[in-house]
Order: sequence, then C-alpha cells, then structure tokens
Amino acid sequence: MADTELLAAALADRYLLERELGQGGMATVYLATDVRHQRRVAIKVLHQDVAAAMGAERFLKEIQLTAALQHPNILSLFDSGAAAGRVFYVMPFVEGETLRARLDRERQLPVGDALRLTGEVASALEYAHKRGIVHRDIKPENILLQDGRVLVADFGIALAAAEAGGGARLTQTGISLGTPQYMSPEQAMGERSTDARTDVFALGAVAYEMLTGEPPFSGPTVQAIVSKVLTSQPVPVDELRRNVPEAAAAAIMAALEKLPADRPASAEQFAQMLLGTAPVPAGRTSAARPKSTPPRSIAQRLLPWGLGITAGLALGVGLMAWRNGRTTAASASTSAPLRFLLSPADSVQLVAVCCGRMFALSPDGRTFVYQGRAIISDSTAAVPPQRLFRRDFGSLTPVALAGTEGATALSISPDGTQLAFVSGTKLQRVPMQGGAVATIATLPQGFIGGTEWRDNDHVLVSVQSTLFEASTNGGELATLLAPDSLQQQITGAAVLPGRGAIVFAYVSADVAPVLYVLAKGSNTPRRLMSGASPHYVPAWRALVINRLGRLLAYPFDPATGDTLGAGVQIADGITLRSPIIAHGEYDVAPNGTFITTRRQEGSQVGWSPTSQVSIRENGASRSLPLPLENVIVFGLQFSPNGKRLLMTVRNVDQDGLVYAYDLARNAYSRVTENEKVLTSAWTDGGDSVVFVERQGKRLLIRAADGSGTAREYAALPDWHRVEELSVRGDWVAIGGLATAGSTSLDIGLVKRGQTTPVAHFADAPVDELNAAISPDQRWIAYAVVQSGRREIYVSPFPTPTSRTVVSTAGGAFPVWSGDGRTLSYASADGHYVSVAFTPGSPPTFGPPRELYRRGFSRFWTISPDGTKLITIDTSALLKLLGL
Repeated sequence: MADTELLAAALADRYLLERELGQGGMATVYLATDVRHQRRVAIKVLHQDVAAAMGAERFLKEIQLTAALQHPNILSLFDSGAAAGRVFYVMPFVEGETLRARLDRERQLPVGDALRLTGEVASALEYAHKRGIVHRDIKPENILLQDGRVLVADFGIALAAAEAGGGARLTQTGISLGTPQYMSPEQAMGERSTDARTDVFALGAVAYEMLTGEPPFSGPTVQAIVSKVLTSQPVPVDELRRNVPEAAAAAIMAALEKLPADRPASAEQFAQMLLGTAPVPAGRTSAARPKSTPPRSIAQRLLPWGLGITAGLALGVGLMAWRNGRTTAASASTSAPLRFLLSPADSVQLVAVCCGRMFALSPDGRTFVYQGRAIISDSTAAVPPQRLFRRDFGSLTPVALAGTEGATALSISPDGTQLAFVSGTKLQRVPMQGGAVATIATLPQGFIGGTEWRDNDHVLVSVQSTLFEASTNGGELATLLAPDSLQQQITGAAVLPGRGAIVFAYVSADVAPVLYVLAKGSNTPRRLMSGASPHYVPAWRALVINRLGRLLAYPFDPATGDTLGAGVQIADGITLRSPIIAHGEYDVAPNGTFITTRRQEGSQVGWSPTSQVSIRENGASRSLPLPLENVIVFGLQFSPNGKRLLMTVRNVDQDGLVYAYDLARNAYSRVTENEKVLTSAWTDGGDSVVFVERQGKRLLIRAADGSGTAREYAALPDWHRVEELSVRGDWVAIGGLATAGSTSLDIGLVKRGQTTPVAHFADAPVDELNAAISPDQRWIAYAVVQSGRREIYVSPFPTPTSRTVVSTAGGAFPVWSGDGRTLSYASADGHYVSVAFTPGSPPTFGPPRELYRRGFSRFWTISPDGTKLITIDTSALLKLLGL
C-alpha cells in the first residue's frame, strides 16, 4: 500500500484525505475533511527524513506552543500528531491564494495594497512576538490572502523545528529552516538566538518584493543568495519605484539593515514607520540620500579606449512567436521555435565596444551587422581596428563594411537598406550592401546611449542626458528631450508604431535603469517600469525588455504606451554590456526573428563572469586571484614599495569596494566597509588609502589594513563628481566633472584638510584627465583630449606655467616610476610604453620604449621599479552561449 494510502487509512477516523494540494522542502499538504466538525482543513505531513532529523516527539511538543495563538491575521493550528509513522499538523483550509500566487500573477502590487498587507502581517507578528514566539520563515508562500485579508501560516514551525534539535541535521540534508531570499543575516549564519528583529527583516524583504517585483536578494544558488544577504546592499525601494512614499521606502530599507540593532525594534514600530507615524533611523530618509546623478562617468567616456570586450562569440538566433504569455511556433508548419548557433568566421572575432548595440538585425530578420575585428596570429603585430561586418544568415562569409572603423551604436533603417552608427563625434550612415559613408550630423561630446531609426529619413541618437533627432539628409540636430534634473543618461530608444512615441531607459551609476515613454511632440516622459533595452515587436504585439539579464515580453498597446498584462520571461542569462548601463545584448526583428548572447553558465550577473588581472614579470605572465567572484576591476595601483596592490572592484553584489593585495603572501585584505567607492589611491607611506565615495562630497582616508574608521581627508564642497585620484604628500589631484551638466572633464587640486572650493588645475575648454603627480611633487602628467585625440602632457606642479607633450601617437593613463625619472603610459595603438624623463624648463623625454604589446586596458599599472606590469585581460570577459 502506498504511503498516502497508509496515511489516509490511519487518519480515517478523524480526517478524510481528498487530494494533494502541493509539496515543499519539508512537507506535503493535503486537503481533507474534519470528520468530527465537518469542516475542510489543510493537513501538512512532514517528509519522513525531515521528521527523523528533527525528532517527531520533540517537534510535536514544541509546536503545541503555537496552538494558543489567536489573532485575526494568524492561521490557527487545529491539531497535530503522528499517524502511520508520519508527523502532521492541521490548519484551516483557506479559500483564497497565497501572496506568492498573486505576485506571480501581478509581479508588483499597488502601493496601497502592499503597505496594507505589510501592516497586517506586522500586526500578526507583534502579537506573536509579545508571547515569545518568532516565526523565522516569513515569505510570500506563508502569507495567505482570503477575501483581501492576510492570514500568516506556519507560525512557529521553523522555530519548533530548530528547538526540536533538527536545525543542524536538517542543514546537513540540504533543508533550510528559513528561505534564503528572506533570511536575516543572523539567521543565515546559523545563530540560534534570533529574536523578533529576524521577522522584521523578512517582512521588509517581502514588502520590498511586493513594491519592486523582485526580492532584495536573489541569485542562482542558495549560497549566492546567502552571500548577498550577508554582504550586499539592495537598491533603495524608491529608486526602483518612485511613487513609494518616502516614509515607507525608508522603513523598508531600515528593516533590511544587516545588524539587528539598526532595524526597527519591533514589528509594531516597523508598521508605524511605514505609515510615517514613527521616526526612521537617522540617515534613512530619502531626502538624506543624494539623488543627483552625473551626466556621464569617466569609465563610460573611456570605454572606446579599452573596455572593448573581445571573444569568439556564439550567438543564439531563433524565429519565435510570443502570444498569450508563452513562446510558440513561428508558423503553423513549425512545431517549435527555430534556434541555431551562429559562430563568427575563423578570420573574424566579435567585439563589444562601448555604446549602444554590438549587433543589429535587419527588419526581415535575414541579415545582421556586428562589431568585429580581424583575427591575426602574430602577437607582435598591431591590433587590427574594430569595424562593422555584415553577415547574411544564408552565407558563411562576413563582409567588412569599409569606412566603419571604430563604429558603435548600430541601428538599421526600417526599409533595411541603410545602417546608422556613431564614429567619434559623427553620426553617420552607410548602405547595408556597402558603399560611401555619409555624415548625418556632428554630435556634442559625451557618452552615446545608442541610435534608432524613427523612419527612413530620421534617426534618433542619445548623447549623455539628451535625446536628439537628425534628418538623414543632413542639417542641425533637433532636441527631442533635454536633460532631466537628475542628469540621467538615456539609452536604448525604441520607436513605437502609430503615434511615433518612444520608449527609452534612464540609467546612471547609482540607480537601476527605468523605462519611460515619450509621446510624439511631448517633452515630458512618463515612467513605464523598471528595465532596459526595450524593443517593440509587432509580430508579438509585445514590448520586450531586459531586467537583470532576463528578457521579459509584456503585451503592449503602442497607441497608449501601456502594458496590457503581466510580463512573461522569454530568455534569461542575457549578457549585459556593463553593470552601469545594463544594456542587454539582443535584438528582435519586427517579424519575431530573435538574436541574443548568453552569459557564462554559473555566472551570477549578465555583464561578465569576471575580470582577469594578469601580472607580467621577467617576460612571464600569470593571473592574479580576485577578492570576489564576478567582479569588474575599476582601479589598480602599486603601493610605494611595490609589495602590495590596491584594487577597486565592483559587481552587482558589492558596489565599489577597495582591497589591498599582498603579492608575496598572495592574500587580500579589505580596506573599505560599506562605502560605495569609485576610485582610491595609496598615501606616500603606503600605510593608508584615500578614497572618495561615489556620491560623496569629501575625500576619506583609512588605514590600509582596514582597521579603525574612515576619517575625512579633505572636503569637496563645490566639485560635482570625482572619479580619479592621484595622491602625493598632502596634495591630491582629482579628476571628473567639476559641475553638474559639464561637457568637459577637469582636473582639480586639493590639499589635506582643505574645506575651501577646489582649485582647477587648468581651466581649459577641453577634456583633461588621468592626472598623475610625480613622486617629488614638482610635476604632473595628464591626458588632454583635443579633436577626438588624446595625448600625454607634463606640466610643472602645482602651477601649470607650461605644458610639454610626451606622447606622439596618442596616449593615456600615465604612471610615474618610483624615482620619478620614467613615465609610462598606454599608447593609442594598444601598446604600453615608457619614456625617460629629465626635469628642466622645458623637461625632456627619451624615445618610447615598448613594455608590452598585447592589447589595451583602461585600467593598468606598473610597479615603481618597473619590473611588474599589471593589466586587465578583456579577452576573457565573456563566454557567450547560444539559446
């Protein structure tokens, strides 16, 4: 006789089992009839291995404590016991649904509903907490909705399991007492002395998901989720959904604090904070969190120089139809979507460089154009230029398009005959079959978010925070959308049919991308939803968007610019261009032909599996370990004695951390704590590190071993954004944007302890960046960008009475030797060189000496004695798999 039949027979005198309702990690749930009271009940039957691990008798004794809970928002416990060797407990059967079911259907709840439901759960928790019972497993699956009212289920079950002694044994069997996405840090670490604030954390996580559509912590594995719970900070609620009341957003973020002491002390206090009737902790109001974001970042501005991502890519291509929330065959004659891998020719490799799309599909879905580079076997030869290649799906041979060197931000005209792209500051077009390149318009300096054809005669292009339109017949740029007050960057514009409205994404370094709809003729965009990389697909009548590497298709009305239902996932693991821009690498033709790239299996984020840092010494190269998985390295600097390496890293979990790496011990130590750091630098003695927080207005200093607290080094009251540092003695050269909305990069000088406005090093109408102060503090090397070309200069320091050019064929990122007699830099052709430096008036330089000839990296450094050179290997950033 089957186990279910044995159980039914054993319970027959009390309960008549009707059917199974579902299964979980700990139990199976049955619908039954209470024979004595003639009422329908739900019976949870523990799996035998779970019961054995906990000890059935001890568990039943502990669970009796929860039977006394009587509250309108708590699901009662009717009965418990053992039958047929199985442990069970009985609850009322709820004619309704779980909060999980509603979230699966709606994804995000109305703000009012979400706050009301959170308040009702908080009321139930407060009642239980005052009676000494902590739930320990608050999650949407345990929150039932009946006639709009909350009923919290399984109260105290997780605690009973732990108290029964099964905690360790359950963990050994892979069953967790709690759900990772909603576990508090102390619970995730296995602490048994958790209190009411554990439930407050979990309820904060549930409220976060109700409002944003995603839990605050997620990942592909339990270990990955737990790691985020312990170490990462979620994006603030009101950055993802701006109509959330300030008090509610602050309360939720306070509930998600890592330390219990920093959370609301009780569920009741949390509920009051949600409503604004109780104060939130200092520093937790939205007003206290800086809202302004820069119009551009240096990292983004320099992407064309070296953060091009190169790999042998396999692109997934398919012809699909999307309807009624699922993918179906492309036609009646096809039983499944046609999918195949598209590999580049052996002679050409795909590259991903900077801005907009790296590939684009023709409207008929038969041809695609991509950024590529010819493959050469001679490692000593110059790196071939990146250009555009056309590939017809019926051909094995890619065709290089002449005149497209350095092209980015691709898009194809609606009739499929023309290709638009950006090269330097020129918006250009070229026939798809090849031919003469024509300039459409000259663009202002700044980050290019992408291009899109509005019709055959007009092209959209976004530069920084401005959306322009240009006639393909030439003429002046027309401004469709001027910068908003936050100076957010615009990416990924998609033109809707009919009224010609535009869907685009606002992005910045500090907030998740959000999609907006701009009606034709309007200058006020309307918020649509969180996401990036929009495409409207007429064949599917759907808007496809990327959200954290997942592609979602929303039924969509292009006439109103509104979604018509819940989104359905059509692909996941999509490669993202960067953690900042979050541009998903895919394209969809109007007929439904779909092309995409997939991230490496096992990677937690879409933008790359990891950076690879290589150190070259005595002609040999080896890889350095990294402090975290799945990180992008945003800064490298040797300590003054050359024995340690300062590294600033970022990934989706850890946003801007600083580590010190001991080369001899092969060990990392963390320098910063929770600050979001964009750049850092050693002090002269190598015992401390100066850094700037991403949105801060001051420089901070901290001991290099991470001990003590960060202290203010200097104030930056009038400088908008710092993204580069060079520290020598008491001097700091900062690089970045001096003012909001600035169109050029500047270098500023500040001294330790300074609180007055920053002095501009050279107030010229050109980009000045990559400052490096010499060891003797008498000279400064830096890059100047004029007419799209960057060269290295040296000037006296701190007063630039003159400047002398160093590089002769382009250069960036200068590094001084320890004795100040050698200057090294990255050349424009992808090589690293050094020159001898002799002080004087003017100073003189020896001929360039090649250090390394293999590719270019935006972040590199060389040891003070010149024996060790470190670069980031971009060729290993992406391993792309087909659908």
